[in-house]
Amino acid sequence: MRGRWKILIAGAAVTAGLYMQPYRIMRFNGESMAPTYKNGEMLLYTDNVDQVKKGDVVLVKTENGVIVKRVSHVPGDIILLTKVGPVWREAPASTKPLRLPSRWYRMPEGQIQVVGDNLGKSLDSRQFGSIPVSSVIGKVLDQRRNKQEWPGLSRFTWADNEVDFNG
Repeated sequence: MRGRWKILIAGAAVTAGLYMQPYRIMRFNGESMAPTYKNGEMLLYTDNVDQVKKGDVVLVKTENGVIVKRVSHVPGDIILLTKVGPVWREAPASTKPLRLPSRWYRMPEGQIQVVGDNLGKSLDSRQFGSIPVSSVIGKVLDQRRNKQEWPGLSRFTWADNEVDFNG
């Protein structure tokens, strides 16, 4: 009998934990993450961001608002940079030797780089460089075309406002 109570209490705790997770829903606007996320799609995200990994799609607070991007480099990653004019940029993947000045760079602790999936339409770390991990305010978990595709939508909290994520 005591075992059943333990299982019941554990199950109730897990269920309560799932309902109390800080999930939010927001509408994505822009082309910078196409084809993964299309303009007008609804994104489910959590603001419980304890660890950011390479490949995660995150919401980043910038001085111009919030952007949605994919994490391309995390602390400790080693990146080959080439000098293009006065600016050092990540070298393109190639098997040919580089003819431009180049150097290796290690991502410092507390910094990440982010890029949009649609490289031609994205303002990201290729332009503004590394960002502090502390500027990540959410992690995208799922997407849907509209609200009706999510059963049990009432348990989620909508983001305070729709933000243009066109960066």
